[in-house]
Amino acid sequence: MHSAVIRTYVLIRHYTLALMAVSGQAQLQKHTSAETLEIVRGLVTSARCCPSHHGHMVLIRVPSPPLASMAYQRLREARESTGLQDLFEIVLGDPGSALSVGEPFLSQLKIITVDSQ
Repeated sequence: MHSAVIRTYVLIRHYTLALMAVSGQAQLQKHTSAETLEIVRGLVTSARCCPSHHGHMVLIRVPSPPLASMAYQRLREARESTGLQDLFEIVLGDPGSALSVGEPFLSQLKIITVDSQ
């Protein structure tokens, strides 16, 4: 369990720093991995470039429910503190509960569902 905790904290740190770097704090780029920075840059750029707000999806698997919940909270906080909350959603998947999606993204999903019928 100890190594899972460390890996989760490192994952959160890399994604948080990448979000901060992409949102304008470029000096933080050297504190995250090039791969994570590229993933986050693609996530944000694709959402900004598409007029229909289509974009990439990133799946992060944290196998421990308590650690997954903590990662979810920390990443949401990082997304909101960087002003990126309208570009992508963070969803916590839990087999025992329904998915929770923010209102701006529910509206987009409704539009996409109606358009595809």
